[in-house]
Amino acid sequence: MPLDSQYTTLKISDGSYPFSLSEDEEKLSGDDWAWLFLRLNPLYRHDYDLQKNTPAALSRRARQDLSLLRRLHGKDAFLDYDSRYFFHDGAVLSESCEWPGKYKPVSLGDYLKRLSEEETLRVQVRDFDCGRDYGISDWFDPKLEQLPELGPRVSWFSPLNEPVWVSGDPLIVCVAQPITNRLVKNQSPPPVFHP
Repeated sequence: MPLDSQYTTLKISDGSYPFSLSEDEEKLSGDDWAWLFLRLNPLYRHDYDLQKNTPAALSRRARQDLSLLRRLHGKDAFLDYDSRYFFHDGAVLSESCEWPGKYKPVSLGDYLKRLSEEETLRVQVRDFDCGRDYGISDWFDPKLEQLPELGPRVSWFSPLNEPVWVSGDPLIVCVAQPITNRLVKNQSPPPVFHP
């Protein structure tokens, strides 16, 4: 299998400059380039499929404690679900996903065997937040070659249109966070930066 089709959908050019831009690539916007690479990201691809196929029992239960749900539905509830629908101490319960995206799902039951009883009490249902996790304002199918067109100076990717301010020490850079309607549990509002 040729290198370019095994790892990427980008064509590698012939000749002395294999990464030179084609005429079409020279016309791409920042959003186009960001989407071109995000849609190839194996973690995004897996998360897109997961959030699209979220089981009804977990729908609208983001950040709820698994222990509470198991008291309501029975101690064996959810054990056959994919472990990636859950997280513990801020980390998704999953095996590592190596490039080019080979991943073998693990059931929640099998993953819980790796955790202590105390750790299992801190397992929660995962919140699939595409903005926080991937910097894009909505979930789009990775098979989509181009994102829907937006107006001028508007981006699907928050960081592409948010100001960056230097605050105090020039080695510390603060990035304005995307505006959201909700806050994560126990999270203070994002800071407001004034030029």
